[in-house]
Order: sequence, then C-alpha cells, then structure tokens
Amino acid sequence: MAPFRRNAGRRPDRTARVGAGRAGPWADPMTDVPGTTGSPAAGSARPHLPRRPIWLCRVCATDWPCLTARTLLPLDYVADPVGLSVFLATAMQEAIADLHRLNPAGSPDPKAMYARFLGWAEPRLRIARNRRRIGSADERREPPVPENTIADFWFDPACPYTWTTSRWLLEVAKVRPIDVRWHVMSLSVLNEGRDDDPEGDPDGYLWVPVRICAAVRQQYGPEALGRLYTAMWTVARGDGNWLGELHASLAAAGLPPELAEVGMSTEYDDAVRASHAEGIGLVGDHVGTPIIAATLPDGRRVAFFGPVISRIPVEEDAGRLWDGTLLVAGVPGFHELKGAPHAEPQLDHPG
Repeated sequence: MAPFRRNAGRRPDRTARVGAGRAGPWADPMTDVPGTTGSPAAGSARPHLPRRPIWLCRVCATDWPCLTARTLLPLDYVADPVGLSVFLATAMQEAIADLHRLNPAGSPDPKAMYARFLGWAEPRLRIARNRRRIGSADERREPPVPENTIADFWFDPACPYTWTTSRWLLEVAKVRPIDVRWHVMSLSVLNEGRDDDPEGDPDGYLWVPVRICAAVRQQYGPEALGRLYTAMWTVARGDGNWLGELHASLAAAGLPPELAEVGMSTEYDDAVRASHAEGIGLVGDHVGTPIIAATLPDGRRVAFFGPVISRIPVEEDAGRLWDGTLLVAGVPGFHELKGAPHAEPQLDHPG
C-alpha cells in the first residue's frame, strides 16, 4: 500500500485514494508534504523526506522520520491526530516491505519499527497542542532553542562493531539534539608499517570500500556518504556479517554504481589518508575505528574512540549511553573505560 498523495499548495486531502505504484509519491522530490519542510526558523528549506528504499532522510541521512520531521509533522496534524497516525502507519508498512526486500535475511524488528514510526507521535502531538493553545514562542518570549551538538563520526566501513556504533548514534539523534556528520578513516592506513596484521588483510581488500566512501564524500558530501554507509550493510549483504555488493549499495543510496570501480584504484588514497589523519589526530594512533568528536553548543569539543558495543541501544537507552559517554570522555585526565569481553555484534535488530 502506498502512502496518501499530497496536493500542492494545500493540506492533504483526507479522502484521497492511496497513490498507485510501488514507489508511490515518496520517490518524488516533493516539497509540499506537510511536516517535512523546515521553515527559516527551523534552519532548513529542504524537505525532510525519506529516500527509498533505504528510508533515510534526504537531508539528515538519518532514519526517517528524522528529528526535524518528528518536530514538524505534529504541528501540521495538530487538529487531526488520527490522520497523522494513518499517515505514519502507512509509511511504516512501506518501510518494512522495502527493507525486507533489501535484506530478506534480516527483516526489520516490528517493535523497533513501531517505535520509530508511531511510538513518538502522541507525546509530540501533546506538545504541539499545548503550543497552539499558549501561543507562539515569540508571544511567550521563550529563550532560543539551543543549537544542536555536531557529532563528527569517523569510520572504516568494513568494521562490524563500527557499524553497530553508527546505528546507535542514529538512535541517539532521535532522542537528543545532535546532527551526525560522516567521515572516513582506514584500518589499512592505521596498520601500515606494523610487523603484524591485526585485520588479517595481506591483500589489501579493506582498501576497496573505504576508497569508494572517500570518493562519495568528496564528490557528493557527507549526507550521501551516510546513505551509502547504511546501504553497504543493508543491501545484498553476503554471508550476513560483512558488506553487501558494492554496486547495488551505491545504486540503493542514489549514487552512480560505476563509483565502485574507484575501489581498485589509488585515485582517492590521499583523501582517505587526509580524513584518517584528521580523525586520528583528535585521539591518537593507539585507537581504532570509530572516532567520534562531539562539538557542543557552547563550543567545547569532546573526542573519543568508540564506544565499542555489540548491541544497538534504542530510545532512551541510546540517549543515556550518549549522555554518559560525553560525561566521562569530557573529564580532563580521563583515558580509558572497558567492559566485558567482546561479543559478536548484532547487526540487524536493535535492542
């Protein structure tokens, strides 16, 4: 079932038939979908729409509905909460179908999908109704909303634990005001000159995906890199614990499949090394992937390696882990904190 069609220049027709065709209107670069286009006050004029079939926001490159969509949708539907629920439930059904087609072996977890598409809606609707009753922020003379924290994330795309951490960071973005920016680093560069090879990669296969990622970031920017990274681990994944087919991943992310060819050249090695040096320079070469640097609204920057996790926390569990990580990593003189021995990473099902 495809979601409701939208009529340009006015609120959605609540009696409209559902759109025909598998792709539906989500595939179009629409700008009139209620609750998705940020006003100047919201800091964006681009529509926060999902990119199918991977269901990432076209602007944020985070799971859709992103934080901006979750803020604006209830404002549009404040007088029609049932309409919002129907709209989001329809989108959830399509997302489940799309994601299952991309990765039949790792179908989306129903509980997690409900929380992602519907679980947040009623509390946000209550906030929107209260704002409508009380008046605008200017009328109430509220203090300005703090700017978001910028979370710069350096990753080697081949590391499964880094993938798990990246999905946690996207969960954090749903419950904390953070914006994720994607950068590449390289285990191949990190281990150059060592007598041993901790990654067991004497033939240099780990260079292939990171070169492609560097090319995408340089040519299309960090948002496109975020989409590609998601597609690499969700589209046509081979044996279930490593990257999928790279041409298919590029296509699913809306990028030219022929970019896969740069993985076998050295054209973007300098870009890989420069990005790697930027990230590793924040912490030191005694660590690996990932590295996160959080730039707080007051200008302070907290950088750290990890956290290394084998499960993906969701909702407030994700937020609390973020809060605690920033707390300990931001203490002067803090160096290391370790937990239990590593378990196999759970790649598909949050929680």
